[in-house]
Amino acid sequence: HVFHVGDLTAAIRISAPYCALMSMNAHQIGALLGFEAYGRLLRAQAMQGATTLALTVALVSSLGLNGAVLSLPLAAAFAWLYMHRELAAECRCRGVRSTFRNAWSERGVLMGFTLPASVSGVVGNVAIWAAQGMLVRDHGGIQQMGLWTAAAAMRSIVLLAPGVLNRVSSPILSSLHDHETGETYSRTLWSTTAVATVGAAVAGLIILLAGPLLLTTFGDSYRQAGPLLPLVIGSAVVDVYASSVYQAMIAHARMKYQLVIITAWGTALTLVAFLAIPRYLARGLALGYFVSSVVAAVGYTLIVRKLLALRGRGPLTLPTPVEVVESQTA
Repeated sequence: HVFHVGDLTAAIRISAPYCALMSMNAHQIGALLGFEAYGRLLRAQAMQGATTLALTVALVSSLGLNGAVLSLPLAAAFAWLYMHRELAAECRCRGVRSTFRNAWSERGVLMGFTLPASVSGVVGNVAIWAAQGMLVRDHGGIQQMGLWTAAAAMRSIVLLAPGVLNRVSSPILSSLHDHETGETYSRTLWSTTAVATVGAAVAGLIILLAGPLLLTTFGDSYRQAGPLLPLVIGSAVVDVYASSVYQAMIAHARMKYQLVIITAWGTALTLVAFLAIPRYLARGLALGYFVSSVVAAVGYTLIVRKLLALRGRGPLTLPTPVEVVESQTA
């Protein structure tokens, strides 16, 4: 009803299990990253990619749109299975046993870390839903949404390599936070941020140059998405920078600041979309993402610089999640 596409009701219901499965899978990915089991993670994700491709091709070929929708929860189920198998094997190798005993003693991590992070995800996705809903409801909105989706696919290419780098560097940075001096940690954080951002910028430049050709893979009509690419690629590069800097907030267990920044990000996205979409359509949505990305990047930079300055005044003055649990248990 909100999107004026009532015929997609059944499709939305069919794809609903995807949300729960991918949320569960995200926790397993986090655990493997914590173990620094990159080989297992790579193996599981490679199998996930191959399975998703095979399911999508087979189901879309035979069932069309319904097949594409059905492939989402099925692929997510296989992804969960692959990751669960690797995580279980890693736990056995390390002698780690999963238990819910004394779970209440972990409430410090839940309330101070997990809850703000989860609420941030909800706030961010509500903003995305609202902004894209404005575009779809506008005149010719479905066609414009198709152009945005094609441009966003180019954005995914820019985010691929930096995303892998951030996943690998996140547990390393957390370890440095716990065991090294503030100077070493700060230098490593800004170095990885610079590498990721420059890499994203180079990839983005290549995609901008090859954009018209790449868009024709979706069909000749998708050439109209070309004007969106500078804003979409620009927001992707800014997001890579922001995501890299954001890792310091994870290491310092300051997720309450994440909630503040994501709220500002969502507000900027929704407001710019509301003002720009009626006039610029899909370009208005792209502009909303770009402005909100800049807002988040500025917020992350200011907060992280403050955290690093506080850290430099003394050794490990900010508690980690483990220290929070230990203090509450004591």
